[in-house]
Amino acid sequence: MSLFSFLTRMLFPLRCIHCGRFDIYLCRTCEPFLFTPGNIAQPRPLIRKLFWVGSYKNPFLQQLIHDGKYSGIPSAFTSACRILFSVIRRANYDFIIPIPLHRRRLRERGFNQAEIIARFLSQDLHIPFAHDYLIRTRYTRQQVKLSYEQRQQNVADAFLLVQPLPAAVRSILLVDDVWTTGATMHAAAQALRQNKKFALTAAVIAKD
Repeated sequence: MSLFSFLTRMLFPLRCIHCGRFDIYLCRTCEPFLFTPGNIAQPRPLIRKLFWVGSYKNPFLQQLIHDGKYSGIPSAFTSACRILFSVIRRANYDFIIPIPLHRRRLRERGFNQAEIIARFLSQDLHIPFAHDYLIRTRYTRQQVKLSYEQRQQNVADAFLLVQPLPAAVRSILLVDDVWTTGATMHAAAQALRQNKKFALTAAVIAKD
């Protein structure tokens, strides 16, 4: 932990974002108020199924993602990951792959939030975590303020499969923090699939 982070935690200790309880980002008592898990089949042509923890329209869930992504509080994702695990726990996947950040964005942020989520799920689901197959080749604009068409163009051909997936792979879980139009997941799925056919499932914290 950096000195800045240490001083910040000393001056502004963690409190539950819903009830205000100290020393925890989100207590289990409050989880049901934030999370409304769901799933949908075939949200995109290459994605067989999508799982999510809650709606991005929920202001508390928006805060959770913002704090985890931009305010340097990775523990914000812990409760959401626990719920996501409970939703998909019976599924069987060969690999869990996070949506990669471009190396420049990774330097700016210091971590990849999708990787934090994917590592949590990998540990609890006992499924191999794989981050060395897919890379992001272009530094793309932030998707949040773009239109539907702009989002598709922004991430088109932004991902590259840098080594072949094992021949035995039949099913992969692709992980990110937010699903809005599915443009990012779809672009990543296109890079992963190429000439090999297997089932791709997506899992996110929030669905817009």
